[in-house]
Amino acid sequence: MKNCKLIEVNRFIEINTMDTNEEVEAINIDHIPLEKLLEIFTPHEHGDPLLYDPYDIDEAQMNKLNTYLNEPVSFDNLKYDYTLAAFGTYEDTVTGKIIK
Repeated sequence: MKNCKLIEVNRFIEINTMDTNEEVEAINIDHIPLEKLLEIFTPHEHGDPLLYDPYDIDEAQMNKLNTYLNEPVSFDNLKYDYTLAAFGTYEDTVTGKIIK
């Protein structure tokens, strides 16, 4: 984004139904350090060292993520898709407006 500065990245585990792709839950995982996430996920070959791209979550990865969650996620890949997602908050450097 032109004239925008990234000020914050929020990461979530998104759980969506497989049949309608409706979001069932989004679990904030900002408390998990990036270094730990990099032990669980391999960045895409084109280069994504900060894990900004979405990543499908398999059962083994969910089990590792569950060790950081107060309420572990029950993995059911027959009903749901699980994705690591990142969303940025930006500041417009011209107007000072915050953009999510």
